[in-house]
Amino acid sequence: MRFNKNKLLAILGLMTLTCLPPTIYAAELPYNDIIFFGDSLSDNGNFYHRSMGFAPKSPPYYQGRFSNGPTWAEFVAQHYKEGNQVESENYAVGSSTAVFHSPTKGYLPYTLKMAVYNYLTRYVGYDKTHTLYTVWIGANDYFYGADNIDEATDSVIHGISSNIETLINRGGKYFVVMNLPDLAQTPYGRDRDNAANLTALTLEHNRKLAIMVNELQLQHPDIIIRLYDIYSDFITMSKNPDVYNK
Repeated sequence: MRFNKNKLLAILGLMTLTCLPPTIYAAELPYNDIIFFGDSLSDNGNFYHRSMGFAPKSPPYYQGRFSNGPTWAEFVAQHYKEGNQVESENYAVGSSTAVFHSPTKGYLPYTLKMAVYNYLTRYVGYDKTHTLYTVWIGANDYFYGADNIDEATDSVIHGISSNIETLINRGGKYFVVMNLPDLAQTPYGRDRDNAANLTALTLEHNRKLAIMVNELQLQHPDIIIRLYDIYSDFITMSKNPDVYNK
């Protein structure tokens, strides 16, 4: 999935302007490493290695990614490594969900909480005040649909929020949270018969996610948290594919 890389890089760079004193050059970022949390949209091969190369198959997928090339996270990581010597690590795992769902219902047991726990266990005692965390997750929680949209989205948003709170409590200060594209318009969503339900889930998820991000910022005025609007970008890219197919 392609995305507006320049727009996302601008948001990440904006953190420099909003949290550094004016005497420091904008090129000097307030963070020196980036941690990616998410699912197949950000996975740079983690699921592939965990499945010992069983999935995803290449071709048609690209070298263990769930895409036809490097993921957005890899482009961002490379950009900041070359320009600012910012290191990065990717904890995104394909099929991950924001909350745990029973494997008997078709879900795999990879969750955001597990990824955050693995990260915190590995870096216990390390200073996290100069780390940028990106969180993009939720699609896999909804692909099977939901009878009660309000309950389903409440659960997912709470799962995302509680894990961000965990990172904040461990010293995390910089966050970028990404909303969802219209799941009914994704290749997976188009093959299912619950398109209207998927769209409704997407819209309610994104509405509540924006509220959650704003509330976290108000509750923790010492952190910097930004919402990236993938939903709008997805619509723009769908209507103007030639602009992005270069």
